[in-house]
Amino acid sequence: MIVCLLTQRVRAGRATFLIKVRSHRGEPINERADTLAEERREISDDDKRWDDRTDWMTFEVRKGNTTVRSVCTNSVRNAFRKQAGWAKLQEARAAAAIGHIQSAGCLGQKEVVTATHNACIRELLQEVDVHGKADRHMKLLTIETKRRLGTLWDQEQCTQFCSRDELWEAAKEEEMKIPWKAANEESPIPEEQYQERFWRRRLDGIGLDMVNKEFLAIEFKRTRDARSNYVERATTVAQEQYTSLLTGLQAVGQVKGWNVQQIVFVGGTCGSVHVESFNQNMKV
Repeated sequence: MIVCLLTQRVRAGRATFLIKVRSHRGEPINERADTLAEERREISDDDKRWDDRTDWMTFEVRKGNTTVRSVCTNSVRNAFRKQAGWAKLQEARAAAAIGHIQSAGCLGQKEVVTATHNACIRELLQEVDVHGKADRHMKLLTIETKRRLGTLWDQEQCTQFCSRDELWEAAKEEEMKIPWKAANEESPIPEEQYQERFWRRRLDGIGLDMVNKEFLAIEFKRTRDARSNYVERATTVAQEQYTSLLTGLQAVGQVKGWNVQQIVFVGGTCGSVHVESFNQNMKV
């Protein structure tokens, strides 16, 4: 009943103020509510009727292919907030196709932020590819789209550097040091699961120079650029993120005479890369 009345007031554009009233202070309406509650409490179970239709509002919440009906609970309120967020996002998209590049954690902006990230790295890789064609034999394998390591190592170019087994053996020790999310301490994680996680990793770019035996692991990080050390901090994050992969690549490269390097491009709030940092990476 209360929800219905509030809904009517909202639809009519009326402001509603909720004020806490202390009990047993002589407030007429509050005293009347206490009296009605006491009367209903004293009704015998035989006279109580629990199957009468009420005036409560019910809501339908769709989750995938499932529809849940409920009164106004936290789940319903959260569904309202989510739908309102999506509506505002659509309004913003209609006004301007701009994605705030630090908002990947926001469900409403995840799609546009991911697209922004991919657009930035595609532009960077195209510049790297142009630079490589001038005086090198560097071939980029991920200009069009990011790919999982497992997919990349199914290609002939990567297997010319090393086989899947060789890379996993070289990277296994470092990979298995990385904690497993939601792991059960009583049952150890089998090696196969660590290996599956390893091959699911995605680099933003991979460059191979078969003539000069050079392997480039390329990563693009975007971060807030308000602090002077934002480039160093983002570079450290990229290095730690791919510790096991870089360890394995460098170990194999050392045996086979390959030079393995990681190149990290760091973009600021708008996704732009500092010109000095870009030029320095181009010299690698």
